[in-house]
Amino acid sequence: MRKNNGRHPKRFWMPALLICIFMILGGLSSVAFAETWPSPSQDFDDLDPAAWYIAGTDYVIREGLMKGVGEKRFGPDEQITRGMVVTILYRAEGEPATSEAPFTDLTADWYKDAVGWAASEEIVKGTSETTFAPDDPVTREQMATFLYRYTKYKGAPISEPQIPADMFEDLDQISDFALNSMPWAIGEGLMKGVSNKKLEPKGTATRAQVAVLLQRFFSKEVPEKEEAIALYLGVKDYGKEEINKDTKDSFLYRFEIDGTERALKIKKEDGYPIQNMLKEGYRFIITLDGDTVTSAEELPGDDGASYEPPVSGTPGLKTVKNFLKTALEPAGTTLYIYGGGWDWQDEGSAIQTRTIGVSPDWVKFFNENDVNYTYKEEDNDPAKADPENSYYPYGGYNEYYYAGLDCSGFVGWTVYNTFETESGLPGYVGGSTGFAKRLAGKGWGEWSQDVSGLKPGDVISIKGHVWISLGTCSDGSIVLVHSTPARSRTNQPGGGVEISAIGTAKDCEAYRLADKYMSENYPAWYERYPIYLCDPNVYLTIEGENAGRFRWDPNSEAGLKDPEGLQSMTPAEVLEELFK
Repeated sequence: MRKNNGRHPKRFWMPALLICIFMILGGLSSVAFAETWPSPSQDFDDLDPAAWYIAGTDYVIREGLMKGVGEKRFGPDEQITRGMVVTILYRAEGEPATSEAPFTDLTADWYKDAVGWAASEEIVKGTSETTFAPDDPVTREQMATFLYRYTKYKGAPISEPQIPADMFEDLDQISDFALNSMPWAIGEGLMKGVSNKKLEPKGTATRAQVAVLLQRFFSKEVPEKEEAIALYLGVKDYGKEEINKDTKDSFLYRFEIDGTERALKIKKEDGYPIQNMLKEGYRFIITLDGDTVTSAEELPGDDGASYEPPVSGTPGLKTVKNFLKTALEPAGTTLYIYGGGWDWQDEGSAIQTRTIGVSPDWVKFFNENDVNYTYKEEDNDPAKADPENSYYPYGGYNEYYYAGLDCSGFVGWTVYNTFETESGLPGYVGGSTGFAKRLAGKGWGEWSQDVSGLKPGDVISIKGHVWISLGTCSDGSIVLVHSTPARSRTNQPGGGVEISAIGTAKDCEAYRLADKYMSENYPAWYERYPIYLCDPNVYLTIEGENAGRFRWDPNSEAGLKDPEGLQSMTPAEVLEELFK
């Protein structure tokens, strides 16, 4: 039996091939690589020369790994069959001599020798003692099994990991024959779910997808690195004074891998992409080069419960009404985190505040906590400070930025979801005191230090806080929405995104309105948090040259229109309009 008689023995690197296969089968997009002209794909009428797969099809056609499915037809969108996959592996091995396969349903000559070879090497087995089903689409669990056995055939080591029981909800759908190969593929970091908590062991792939992964593998040398499923446990020595923004490049990060905790470095890159992805208590596929994490990919299935907000906006709809509806989306389900919504390096917007919709991370964090949640120290008593277990950055660095929102993170997310329609663009998070002034600097409206007669949609920056007005009531009290560490019903400083009131007493109109809408629409929140009555002497005091009020100009071409006339409505009318 010849193990290295294929056409590419020196470039054949099994882990790279497997990773590509399962990344594509797991739903990731493919990136084409340049090929030399002329393009062999031009011989097929159904291959688009501008398509994402063209470099892949060029490669597999040129190298003889894949052929057409008919006259001038490659079938890029057709499901790849069991016979096709086995034939590809057979061609990669250089089509070695083989014996006849023990199956009675091998009706086509083009796959008979391939199946015979794969069966003789115990890479494949039949669907019964006498049948192979060569024309059936290959499933993910079958692909995992073929490649699991193929890896053994190539002499590579085989690990025996266990899939955590809570990682996927359809583990019971794995067939008996794949009970070893599927955990192997997951444990090696080769396969991931295709959707939230879905592994879909019986899912399929297309010929174009497989062509791209083969081109990636054979045309590029990839150094072998350790890959593993890891539970992220947080920054080592978090909470200590020396763990701060100035020392961030020397941090160590705690991961649990195969039941063992390891303290690892992370490759330093501009923008800290890996650090900005990591979240304590979440699982990731990580790549290790020695003791350094060089890449990470979050595994599905760790997000919070599904959440349908009572009020939600429309991304990219530039109206005052939509701005306020958007501001209410995270209300009642997003807790206050100091630095929440800022990026890991505390310089701008986190991934969560550059994402359309309420982050599942915020929902999960809210669901994991209760009325005794505190963003800082228990009872707001410095004597009870617990830096290592706190969500407050006593050491000057907060690693829980992803779990909730602070005031500027909240307003930055609201602006992003009002003006943008896709995730991942530059964000709007910045210092709270100058937030209103920065909005005016974009040409969207007027900035002033006069905070009398506040209108719905106004954004007000005071020293250390920024909030959104829902309007001024007839008695002078003001309804607002903001993210603030308001006290819970057990007097713990927690809070978060909520409707509050500015007034001198609880019998003011703004308090009654806030109480009505929070109790009726956010009952889980209301059980934990009473309405926060904000002190006018704090919330309406403008200090310094950067604090002030921003008001949208409906006549501005770049800003928000007000076709419904919300800026002229009372808070009662605004809330009725938003919640109807």
